[in-house]
Amino acid sequence: MIRRKENNRIQYLIIKKIDKLFISGNIEHAEKVIKDTLKGRLRNRFVEAQLFYYLGEINYQKGLYKSAKRYFNLSLSRDPYNQHTLHELSNLLIEEYEIGGAKKYILRNLRRHPKNNEFNRQFAWCKMLLGQKEEAINIYRWLIKNRDSDPKNYVELSLSHLYTGDIRSARNTILNAYMRFAEDPLVEDTFNDINEIINSLYENLKNIYFRNLDQFVFLTASYVRALKYLVTSMTIRGYFDFEINSAIELLALFNKNKIIFKNYKLAALLSEYIISELTGEQMYIMKLLTSVNRISKSTIRRWYKKVREIAQKDIEIILDRLLDEYSKEFKSLFNKNE
Repeated sequence: MIRRKENNRIQYLIIKKIDKLFISGNIEHAEKVIKDTLKGRLRNRFVEAQLFYYLGEINYQKGLYKSAKRYFNLSLSRDPYNQHTLHELSNLLIEEYEIGGAKKYILRNLRRHPKNNEFNRQFAWCKMLLGQKEEAINIYRWLIKNRDSDPKNYVELSLSHLYTGDIRSARNTILNAYMRFAEDPLVEDTFNDINEIINSLYENLKNIYFRNLDQFVFLTASYVRALKYLVTSMTIRGYFDFEINSAIELLALFNKNKIIFKNYKLAALLSEYIISELTGEQMYIMKLLTSVNRISKSTIRRWYKKVREIAQKDIEIILDRLLDEYSKEFKSLFNKNE
């Protein structure tokens, strides 16, 4: 009979084997080994936690988020401080804009690993998504000061600047990274992406923002701020020009109906939220907009209902035109790929 100590040693060797299978990309074989191991007996809880982590990671990579979360939670039920599980579950929740949940798991990791570079980077990104820009930037600067050889710190700091609208700092940070880590593919890709976004932003401010200024005759100062914010934020988030133009049509419709918003950002956010309905991304956009701008979901929903009541017919006309633009765009892309 195999003794408990010997059985544990065998299972740790299996963990090493699964690690190698993951590294080699042989995920299907890894999944089979994991499930076969879980059918055995005399597992200790740390090994079991790691096995459930692997299953969570496999499902995460497949895009099966619900199953991934279930396995990650099973892993944490065996070992609440499994750092791999906490890290990947946090990443998954960040993708879903469940920032509060992600933050909870990141802090649990940081309690045991306060100087871990990756966990601190995760925490900084959460701070940025929660609209706590200065706190996020301070963490990134601390990471760069203490670990200036890691290009990821520069990349995420530049993206943090970009997503909060500080274009100059974003460009300067990624340029500094590019000069130091010119051979790093992540730095090179981010450098190119940020420059492309900045160029698109300048073009959109010139060709879209200025072209539409004369539409806003009611509460001009507030609506013009909303227009610039809308063009800037939607460009940074990678929307097509025709999507941005449709959002501006909605904003101009609010202006035409003399709708008074207490916060100019709310008018812009509402325009983007309505646009997102056509792509089925409204829940994702809602989480993004509320976390970054600190405007509650109930406020957006209340104003959404109000503008729908005031201008339902005109909103639908704008959305119908946008739907036609999507059809043209996707048809064009399809023809290019043939």
